[in-house]
Amino acid sequence: MSPDPVGNQLSSAALHARQQQIAASWPGPTIVAVAIRNPVNIGTIFRVADAVACRRIIFVETAPRNNRRIRRISRATLARIPHTYYSLAGFQEVVDTLPPLVALEITSRSQDLFETELPREMTLVVGGEREGIADEILRLCTVAVHIPMFGINSSMNVATALGIALYEWYRQHGPGYG
Repeated sequence: MSPDPVGNQLSSAALHARQQQIAASWPGPTIVAVAIRNPVNIGTIFRVADAVACRRIIFVETAPRNNRRIRRISRATLARIPHTYYSLAGFQEVVDTLPPLVALEITSRSQDLFETELPREMTLVVGGEREGIADEILRLCTVAVHIPMFGINSSMNVATALGIALYEWYRQHGPGYG
């Protein structure tokens, strides 16, 4: 066994250079976030999207835009990740320009996220904290996937679920750090 099996922690500059190189070589998925109300979740969505080099975030029926908590939680990712805000009607006008929509939602036909081959080019759709993905948008999706849960809760925080789904997509399609 090597005397230093885990290596040294990377400096911020080295980590940033590595991340920039990976992000420049491939685009991650687009995210559609529907009716997200909590500024903490919105800020965290930016951070998670940046971590996987997502192309952009589309917010649908999401009200807070210039909120101090969102700016603080998202850190610099708010300025780096392209994002737009749409009404439901406005989103329906642009949906045909997006890669296939994959809903992260428990439905009567949803598939286990970890047993599903996710499309390389995709738009991952997540729904609001209370109602999930609006039916009008759910009908536009080509497939629904869910995260298997074994506790007594029936759902998890939207930003946490998004992170899990994005990293499963990354595991299937990402270039890795190797």
